[in-house]
Amino acid sequence: MFLENYAKVTSDTTDAPKQYNEYLAYLTLSTCVGNRVYLREGADFIHPNLWLILVGASSSYRKSTCLGMCERMVMDVQKELVYPSEFSQEAILENMSQQNVGVFFYYEFASLLGVLSSTYNMGAKAMLTHLFDCPPRY
Repeated sequence: MFLENYAKVTSDTTDAPKQYNEYLAYLTLSTCVGNRVYLREGADFIHPNLWLILVGASSSYRKSTCLGMCERMVMDVQKELVYPSEFSQEAILENMSQQNVGVFFYYEFASLLGVLSSTYNMGAKAMLTHLFDCPPRY
């Protein structure tokens, strides 16, 4: 039901490719349910974690419009679910220790790459990749 409603609301608002809003509906849902939902696979818990990159021509595909709608919906549920775009590894670990479920929004993928390649964030990419698996401790 949520996925259909999300698609209806967003398709009435923008002429972006419908796949963008379908994928962002999954992102919104996975962020809002967080680690309360999982699949059991042997001894592992598989959480609804997503890494999503929208690829398309600049301007005409409305990527930023779609991301903005998704970000606003998540913030309407709980603003703390949206992690800051600029961070140091230490600061984001502190933030995640307070709010262990969240989402990053980067309207340009190059911005994320810039944050992760900064000298003060040399281990951040490996850390985020490791945290994606939801280890019991970090």
